[in-house]
Amino acid sequence: YAVNDSRGLAPMGFHVPSIDEFNILSTYFGGDTKAGKSLKYSVGWLKNGNGDNSSGLAFLPGGDCNGSGFFEGLGNYGYWWSSTYLNSGYAFRYRLESSNSKFSKLICSKYCGFSVRCIKD
Repeated sequence: YAVNDSRGLAPMGFHVPSIDEFNILSTYFGGDTKAGKSLKYSVGWLKNGNGDNSSGLAFLPGGDCNGSGFFEGLGNYGYWWSSTYLNSGYAFRYRLESSNSKFSKLICSKYCGFSVRCIKD
């Protein structure tokens, strides 16, 4: 799985954030029920779901590639992998959706395809 590949997904000097690092980000911007507004970019989200991008991180709704290989959700939601896994087949991810300001922690099969944000070491 790309996010936990031993060859390294992130460029040198960067890393894929752990679930603890995502939790710190969420807490800093008001917690899981409010952080989405600050994290979401000010354009690109459907259904008037744009954020204010006060974080400066400009999260965009890239949708996902589900376990069957189908792409879906562009404009409606975005998922970001963490480097933290539950077991050999499942890992943690965070979700933003156009319909609310939640920044939700979820568990998903590593067969799914999600976005990745890297953090500078």
